[in-house]
Amino acid sequence: MPASIYKPLDRDGREIRLLYLDWNGSEDEVISCRMIMTSLENCPRYAALSYVWGDQPPDVETIVNGTRVLITKNLVIALRHMRRWRLFRGTVSLPLWADAICINQEDISERGHQVELMGLVFSSAVYVISWLGEPTGGRDDIGFGAIRRFAPFGENIKMNRAADKAAKKPLTFEQIIREPSPCMGHYSHIEEYIGAINLAESSYWTRTWIVQEMVLASNPERHLFCYGNEYVNYRELESYNEFVDELRLKFAPTIPLIPLIKYLKESGRDVPAYVVAGISNRCSSTSPHDAIYGLLGIIEMDIEPDYKKPLVDLYREWFAKVLAQGDYRDMLTWAGIGHYGASDGDGLPSWMPNLGSKAKRLGYWWENPLGTPWKVPWELDASKDVPLAAFHLESPTIKSGDILSIRGVFVDTISEIEIYHEKLWESFSNDKLKDSGIVGLPTTKSERCARATSFRTKGEKEGFGPSKLLPGDAVCFLDGLSWTAALRRLDESTWAYVGTCHIDYLELDKFLEMIREGVLRIEEFSLR
Repeated sequence: MPASIYKPLDRDGREIRLLYLDWNGSEDEVISCRMIMTSLENCPRYAALSYVWGDQPPDVETIVNGTRVLITKNLVIALRHMRRWRLFRGTVSLPLWADAICINQEDISERGHQVELMGLVFSSAVYVISWLGEPTGGRDDIGFGAIRRFAPFGENIKMNRAADKAAKKPLTFEQIIREPSPCMGHYSHIEEYIGAINLAESSYWTRTWIVQEMVLASNPERHLFCYGNEYVNYRELESYNEFVDELRLKFAPTIPLIPLIKYLKESGRDVPAYVVAGISNRCSSTSPHDAIYGLLGIIEMDIEPDYKKPLVDLYREWFAKVLAQGDYRDMLTWAGIGHYGASDGDGLPSWMPNLGSKAKRLGYWWENPLGTPWKVPWELDASKDVPLAAFHLESPTIKSGDILSIRGVFVDTISEIEIYHEKLWESFSNDKLKDSGIVGLPTTKSERCARATSFRTKGEKEGFGPSKLLPGDAVCFLDGLSWTAALRRLDESTWAYVGTCHIDYLELDKFLEMIREGVLRIEEFSLR
């Protein structure tokens, strides 16, 4: 962006920039807008635009305050559609906030300050526009027909549930598609179903920033999801998901992120660090810094955005605050050098979650709760506690040299890997696990080797662990971790954290009793 269109913002006054779209009615006219500066504390009613930047460079010409600037194709397409709306036309038109133009992207200091205000920008907007793209006329086009058709029934389900009425027998997918129904009529419009599938598979749901923007949108009726000239609102999407979930169909096209957004809206800013790490790990962002900065608006953590800060320093700062808050349960799930796709050259300690990694950790079946990937495991069964919680250990600490000092108990040593014990595998391959879609339970032998490795210990126990597990790795219980973990000796005093693992038929009660009796000793492990 030309620096001439940007004047310095008053940081103390929480200033932002807003755009007024100009249009003479010609479809061929270049996007033109007038940009103003205003304080969030005393600004006009405005709409905030949420969209995917995409991987293409900004190469489409636009006019801002009379100056020609370049923006991404996806943003141009969105603005071209939005300038037709009465909302953004005429004497009572709303100004618009769009980050690529309203923030001087070349000023790293300004970017950091504006990112700090992002939560207020979206929570203060009278409309939030989630732009999903425009139709191409192909089979990949998104459709809202199924959403509009079934959202009212989702509302009824919520009302019935609130009234504590008896649950009715759920409809099957075949009944919805083919059979007449007294409440719905004959749903034979397969193109609506395809449109819903395409909506569910949109890249929009994969971006880290989208989570915060959706959570902070304050009015569900005025949070609009737009595809070309068609739109639905957030309440309709949530109601549609309620309806599909009531059908109990594993492969019905539910809309991603909606269960997570609902959970986060209900949680306020009291979000477990485990969930934050899970969002950052599973979603993507252009800058790996945004794995943290992109969620600051929905979590209670005092971190000042600074894109000049080395990534390892940012992640260390975040993890240290997590430890200080005592919110580190199962955080090591998101770390480890032994996982499929993990890089040895990322510059991070083995114990530090690589939240911005391109190799996303979807988790093994022993880590993630089945069918509820956005819920923390202990929320599903409050009676389940971390194995070492009963011993009230001193919290882990980060020491100089990026050493994580954490307490734990040695269990066994791995003697063989890739044993592929058929009986052992079959004991985990029940239908419920197969339907879960969790990466830790692949179906072919090559997939098994790529994603999870079977092993046997010196104590003749069998189990599964990360794909890069090696003979000689130690199996331990660590403080704050619900599962056993594999560690690899680096030298006489330090270990590398490999990842979580599962030992079949481990008698936990007997194991804990051996600790109490002193047969097994709690010791300090230094992870590097």
